Amino acid sequence: MAITNLNEHICYKILSDDDYHHYIDVLSNSQVKFRHPNVLALYKDDKSSKNFLVMERKGVPLHECSNYIINNAKTLIHSYLDDLHTDNKYHGDLVRDGGCGVNLGNVLYDEFEDFYYIIDFNTKGSLQDEKHLRSVSEGYCPNVLIKSKKKNESSNLCSGEHSPSNRVLFL
Repeated sequence: MAITNLNEHICYKILSDDDYHHYIDVLSNSQVKFRHPNVLALYKDDKSSKNFLVMERKGVPLHECSNYIINNAKTLIHSYLDDLHTDNKYHGDLVRDGGCGVNLGNVLYDEFEDFYYIIDFNTKGSLQDEKHLRSVSEGYCPNVLIKSKKKNESSNLCSGEHSPSNRVLFL
């Protein structure tokens, strides 16, 4: 399910039962807490039988940012995944495209804080799958592939305008 904005500061996501339990587990990791926007509520609504994640709305997805910002995220993403895997936890949707890239929609950059956030944990795959994808992606291609329109690199670091969501950061 997509993330829905409640206002300019708060958003929410409806989670499957598996993803709800996965979030409870991964939020016990200090790096996840540090790199995830502040979780205001994670709860099951008995009335609607839905699971909700309510969090602060931070930054913009990397696919809306310049190549400079995207490339600076590479080292962070490597160390973040290594830390998660050491703790036997996984993201579920950060490594993609057969292991050669990162889902840029799940990494946010806050230009005012100069900080990267990682969001949208789920149960697609498993720890073993993600470790394998991570291992085959390292050193695969050091650059960013931009499909379709080019960004003006002299413009804002994060334009806020929607660029193609199929941009992929190759690790």
